[in-house]
This record gives sequence, structure tokens and C-alpha cells, in this order.
Amino acid sequence: MLKRIALSTLTFAIAYYALRELGVDTTYAVYAYVSYLTYEILGLKFSRFRSPLLAVAIFFVLKVLAQLPIPYNLNLPDFDLLMFLIGLSLVWIDSDRLQPILSGVGLTISAYFGYTMLSPFGELRILLVIVLVILALTTVLPVYIKGLIEWRNFLIATTVISYSYFAFVRPILSNRPGLISLFDWVLVLAVFLKALSKVRMTVTEGETFELHRRSEVGFEEMTDEVERAKGEFLEKGDKTKLLVVLIKYLSDLSVRDLEVIVEPLVKYQDRRIPKLAFNWEKRRILKENLRRREEILREITRRLGEVKA
Repeated sequence: MLKRIALSTLTFAIAYYALRELGVDTTYAVYAYVSYLTYEILGLKFSRFRSPLLAVAIFFVLKVLAQLPIPYNLNLPDFDLLMFLIGLSLVWIDSDRLQPILSGVGLTISAYFGYTMLSPFGELRILLVIVLVILALTTVLPVYIKGLIEWRNFLIATTVISYSYFAFVRPILSNRPGLISLFDWVLVLAVFLKALSKVRMTVTEGETFELHRRSEVGFEEMTDEVERAKGEFLEKGDKTKLLVVLIKYLSDLSVRDLEVIVEPLVKYQDRRIPKLAFNWEKRRILKENLRRREEILREITRRLGEVKA
């Protein structure tokens, strides 16, 4: 933290004197520095709830940039811009159980104020709102609908491509009905095939097993190699080594129903982390994957115990 404060102080000092030389009001630069400094200090005890302060600091930095004589300078409404940034910052507040609801509310706020803030940009603001709404829905609803978060990338990509096509490309081809018809069908077919592959992937990865939690015989009697393979599976989700070791171990015991014992491990797949996932979502998925791996090991332990019995 001290390094970040020192670096930000040096950056502020350089920017402050540079702005004065350019004849630009330095008030917003001071506000930005104070906001960021408060953000860092609150990190000592309130790190989970400090993200709105970073949004305020970014707001003041943008206000400083708006005063500079640069081309294509955007004069966005102050209140709308501030609320847009604060809404996004709510996604990074770590409030445990309330995080999905808080993130959904924040994204909804950003969608609304983004729409009003970007009113001169017409079609682009509608696309921004749709993307933020999809993010909000795939943040809140997975609490009630398992696996929905895995569709986030597909929904956003489909929305961006489809909207861009209908809003920008299709009007250019208005005098070429043949091409329009061809591109329409290509788009529909591409979306259908991608959705079909997602459904198949979801069904395959969603296979579960009735896991019994009683433990009769553990891995203690196995070799150190099995222990290392078990640890690698728990930590990284890599089941290949554990499968090889288990099959070798069971083959040495001349076990007939070998495939029955290793079946849960063979069919197990970690839940994938979407590319467009927030940090708290990644942590939850990783935690869920660890829990499921532990259940798989308990089930294999139970089946091994039945064999030995």
C-alpha cells in the first residue's frame, strides 16, 4: 500500500505542476488525489467496501481530462457519469451473500445512467444498456438458476454481433436484398449452432451423482503416489494422474468392477469460469469446484471400502 501511495503522490505532484503550466484548474486533480488516498487508507480495515471511492477518483480524473485542449473531448453530464461509475464500482464490493444482488443493482444503475449519459450516441447507448442488463441478469439469476452464468459470454457475444449487424451493416446493404437474405440466414444458423453446442456442453458437464457421505475406508492404505495424485486433483482439478494411479492400483487388486469405482471421477468436470466473470464470481466457482472434488473423492473412498469389505 505504501508503494502505491508514494507512486500516486509522485504522479499527482507531476500532474499538478503540469496542469498549472497549462493554465488548467487543478481543483479536480486535488479531489482525485484525496479520493484515491482515502481509498488506499480505507484498505487497511474496510477493503471490501472501498470501491466507490475509486469510482469517485476516476470521475475527477475524467473531469481533469475534460479541461484539456484535446480533440474529441467528451463533455458528459457530471451526475450521470458519476452514477455510472459508482454503479460499476458496486460490483467490486465484497459483501459475501448479498454480492449477487448488490452487483445486479449496480449494473442496473450503470445501465440507466449510461443510457442517459450517452444520449448523443444513439445506437451505441442501446447496445451498452443491453450488455449491462445481460450482465446484471447473469449475475443475479444464477443464485436461483444453476449454470446460467456459463451462458454469459454467449449471450453478450450474440447480442453485440447481432445488434451491430442489424444497426450498422444491414442498412448499408439495403439495396442488395440478396446479400441481406444470405447474411440473415448465416447469422441465424451461426447462433443456432453455437447455442446447440452450449446446450450439449451444459448437459455433459451437468451430470451429477448421488454422493454418499459415509466414509468406511480412506486413501490412507494406498501408496504415496495416490496421495500426491489426490492432492493434485483437489488443488488443480487435474484428474488424469489420479485416474491412472487408481486404475493401476485396482488392477493390482484384480478388481472386476473397476469402471464402477472410478465412474464418478471419469465423468467429473469442473465448472468453467466465464471469461467475463467478476472476481467474486471466480472465487465462488473455485470454491464450488473444490467442494465437488471433495465429494467425488468421498464417493470413490466409499466404493473402495465396499470392494475391500
